[in-house]
Amino acid sequence: MIRDISFGQYYPADSPLHRMDPRAKITSLFLLYIGVFFLDRGISYGIASALCLGLMAYSRVPAKVYWRSTRLIFALILFGALFNIFFTEGDILWQWGMVKITREGLWAALFMALRILLLLYPALVLTFTTTPMALTNALEQMGRPLTKLGLPIHEIAMIMSIALRFIPTILEEAETILRAQKSRGADFSVRNWRQLSVHVTAFAVPLFVGAFRRSDELAMAMEARGYHGGVGRTTFRVLKLRPADGVAMAFCLALTILAAAVRWWI
Repeated sequence: MIRDISFGQYYPADSPLHRMDPRAKITSLFLLYIGVFFLDRGISYGIASALCLGLMAYSRVPAKVYWRSTRLIFALILFGALFNIFFTEGDILWQWGMVKITREGLWAALFMALRILLLLYPALVLTFTTTPMALTNALEQMGRPLTKLGLPIHEIAMIMSIALRFIPTILEEAETILRAQKSRGADFSVRNWRQLSVHVTAFAVPLFVGAFRRSDELAMAMEARGYHGGVGRTTFRVLKLRPADGVAMAFCLALTILAAAVRWWI
C-alpha cells in the first residue's frame, strides 16, 4: 500500500534518459512545460500525449511504477473533471433538474485532465531517471549565477535533495507504524468519524515524531562531519554536456515553438 508509492524516487535502468546530463533534462522539462501551456486544441493535446507516452517508454521504467505513483492523484483529477462537466455553461447534452452536462464542460474536463497529466508524467520521468545527488549538482550549477545576488543556491539544492531522499525513508516508517497500529487493533476502515480520527491521530503523531527524529539525526551527522555548505566544495562527478543532450534540448525547444505557432498563427 504505502510502500508501493514511488513518487520522486530514482528507478535504476539502462536507458538513454538515464545517461543524459541532468542539466539537459531539467532544461528540456522546463521547455516542455512552457509548450504544454500553449496547447489549446484536440489535435495538439493528442500529439503531446503521444509524445509523453513515448518519453515514458523511452525511459524503460515499467508502466506499473508510473501507475503506483499517480493512482492517488487520479481521484483529484476526477473530482476536477466532474466539477468542469457539471458547472460549465454551454450547449446542453443532458439535463436532469439542475444537473446538466454540456459539450463545453466535457471538453474542459478532458483538456484539464490531460494538461495535469502532461505536467505530471514528464516530472516523474525526470525523477525516475535521475538520482537525487545528480539533481542537486545540476540545480547548483544551473543556479550558480544567482549566488552573486546573495541566494544560497547550494543550500536550496541540498534541501531539495534531502527531501527526495527522505521520501522512501518516511514511506517505510509509515508502513511500519501502520502495521503496528493494525496489530494493536486499529481499524482504518471504520465509518465512525470519532474512532477513525483516533486511529489517524495514533498513526500521524509517531510518524511526525519519527520524521523529526530522523531529520535531527541527519543534522547532527552532517555537523559531526564538518559540513559547512557550498563554500569551496567540489563534486565527485563532473557534469559534461554531450551532443545528444544538445539534440534533446533543441528538440524540446522546437516542440515549444511549434506549440506556440499552432496556437497564435494557425
